Amino acid sequence: MTHREWSSSVSNSLSLKIRRDFLLQDALENMQQLTKFHYSQVRVKFEGEEGSGPGVNRGFFSSLANELKSSDTSKPVLKQVGVLLSEPGKQPEQSGLFAPCPFLPSHSISPSKLTTIREQRRKYFRAVGRFLGLCFWFRYTIPLMVCRHVAKYLLGRDLAWHDLAFYNADLYEGLRRMLQDVQEEKKSEEDFTNTYCCYFEAPLSGSVEPFLVDLIPGGSKIPVTPDRVQEYVRLYATFMMYGCVRDELKAMKEGLNDVIPPELLSGLTAEDFQLLLSGGSASISLSRLKSVIRFNHTHGSSPTVCDRFEKLGKTLFDPCYFINPRCGCAARVTVLD
Repeated sequence: MTHREWSSSVSNSLSLKIRRDFLLQDALENMQQLTKFHYSQVRVKFEGEEGSGPGVNRGFFSSLANELKSSDTSKPVLKQVGVLLSEPGKQPEQSGLFAPCPFLPSHSISPSKLTTIREQRRKYFRAVGRFLGLCFWFRYTIPLMVCRHVAKYLLGRDLAWHDLAFYNADLYEGLRRMLQDVQEEKKSEEDFTNTYCCYFEAPLSGSVEPFLVDLIPGGSKIPVTPDRVQEYVRLYATFMMYGCVRDELKAMKEGLNDVIPPELLSGLTAEDFQLLLSGGSASISLSRLKSVIRFNHTHGSSPTVCDRFEKLGKTLFDPCYFINPRCGCAARVTVLD
């Protein structure tokens, strides 16, 4: 379908009736029931409340975004299928960046019930993707910032292990140091094994009790040696960002593409995606920027070089230095793929 044909198919209004006390549940159920996705306008009506219009619509979109970030499992939806979105990053530097939360089923759940929960969870994440698509469609910005790898996946971009720095800076730095030790031959194989003492397995993030998943068959019994570090880092990073939430990310992407055809998103970067979604209104955090920057090979440089860089960053952290001259809005510094 061409852009013109797609635009001409738009008609009718999208009407949403929501109970304020059950906003998350009602909104996601409404999104699940959509059979048509291209509307000329949206009309949100809260049950038992007067008024509707653009102000109510904006309030609804913002409120739903905040509800999606909730970890309150007393809410009906979250009690049923678990937390939807969580902050996997280094705290507090990377707070405010969300990604799908891995599902951690209880051992007491029967296989049939587990299948039902997983299917319902998949439907909810597809509804979340449709919600993001409607935000783009109706040009509503919301207070929701997603991790860079999430935006890249939704745009159909390949993930790189360096995206792990935006997922969790501490985790990325630990793996990077492991690679560096091998590349610079700083440690013998015995010293390497004694220092890192790791196997081809990864923790399921968010689990209260240790819960490890094999990255390769029998991985829990296969030690990571220097000659297999690159393989381990690739598998580990892929699992943490994608493997443990594969179904959730796929469902979100399907939901987004229900509303916005993928060809209309093909020219966007992860930074463009976030700017369109949240408006780039969040303040730029110097501590967050510092958490993903490392200086290599500084042994021959003056210690003041890094200090000067930090001071320069502080002086530049006036919003006027980050105004995009093309659109007149604040935007974060773009990190190229």
